[in-house]
Amino acid sequence: MRRNPANRTFDWKGAIPMLLLAVVLAITIGGIVISWHVSVRETAYRQVVDLEQDTKGLYDELARQFAVLDGYAASFTQEQLRVHSMLLEKLKRCAYNTEFSYVCFAYPDGTLYRNDDVAVQVDHRNYFQRAIGGSRVVEFLENSTIDPTPRVGMAIPVTINGRIEGVLLGLYSRSGFQTLFQGATFSRDSLTYICDSTGQLILGTQAAEQFLNENGLHITQDSSLVNIIDKARFSLGSKEQLLEDLAAGRSGQVAYDYAGAHRYTAYVPLGVNDWYILSVLHEKQIFQSAIGITGMFYGLILFTMLAAMFIIIHLMVRERKRARLEKARLERDDLTGLLTEKAFLDRVTNWQKSMRTGEFCLVYLDIYKFKLINEMFGYAKGDELLCALGEELEKFSRQLNGLCGRIS
Repeated sequence: MRRNPANRTFDWKGAIPMLLLAVVLAITIGGIVISWHVSVRETAYRQVVDLEQDTKGLYDELARQFAVLDGYAASFTQEQLRVHSMLLEKLKRCAYNTEFSYVCFAYPDGTLYRNDDVAVQVDHRNYFQRAIGGSRVVEFLENSTIDPTPRVGMAIPVTINGRIEGVLLGLYSRSGFQTLFQGATFSRDSLTYICDSTGQLILGTQAAEQFLNENGLHITQDSSLVNIIDKARFSLGSKEQLLEDLAAGRSGQVAYDYAGAHRYTAYVPLGVNDWYILSVLHEKQIFQSAIGITGMFYGLILFTMLAAMFIIIHLMVRERKRARLEKARLERDDLTGLLTEKAFLDRVTNWQKSMRTGEFCLVYLDIYKFKLINEMFGYAKGDELLCALGEELEKFSRQLNGLCGRIS
């Protein structure tokens, strides 16, 4: 005999632990995925925040250097401007006590004297025209008549008795200003550059310029950020947005694929001239930072998941044990402990299927008119008789076990 599949019912109690485990795993995986994306976005946003701090650091450092020039400019006298030897002595003292490579003074006609007494004409230079007009100027100088070596100049007007009498100019070597730039910024993991509002690259940290050199690029008068990323594929923002933000003096961020990697670029106006500071991060740096942020959260998730899995596995084991006991109880008669008719027939059927050859016999016992025993001696005595018969059948079954296999 075989069981009828239509009579089978789904064991909801046994499936509940599995459903709980599936829910815990789904929630855990979903939580990890969501927290990862949130952490990546948060880390990318932090790039802008960190860059703003770096920009403030550089702005403060430039302000300090301007303050030094202001102090010397305020100490100039008319006599020092008239007597060349006194002017030269003043410039030498200023260069000795500051971090500038050269300190220069330019008269209103554009005649400039360096602290080593080199004289050149700078009336056509942009920094001079702006400074003589009353502005404070920072400018990157290439092919300068003062010095052919690329330098960064800081120029301020010299005012005596309310009248602009000339321009005081402090010159950094390119490497000197690069050192100042790197010292004022804190995002050392990023590639950091200075550019103007058109995207023209002016200077980069050593790591940033090394990256450009490795990709066959160099910071020159013709090097533009726009040209470098012209063929980049943007996933956040666009080249047009970048140009609009630079022209409008806005901070922002773009993401794109360049040089075989996904990169995030943040930009913040420096507040001096039309200069910007740009920070470029490789995607793997974003991921590493995100891992640091989410490490503790993942640990808590893992602990919660393991605890939930332990509880669920415990429930599953207990439920399976309960199901086995329940099945065993249902297969046995409550009174005699013998197999029920259905359980007996199932075992016989399975035993038949397992035997490929051979013969077997089935011993069938029936108590004739057992109802009379209950009526004459009572149900209690009838139950005792059934239990005694059950024990004898168990003994008989054990005796036959060695001959024909155990059925019960």
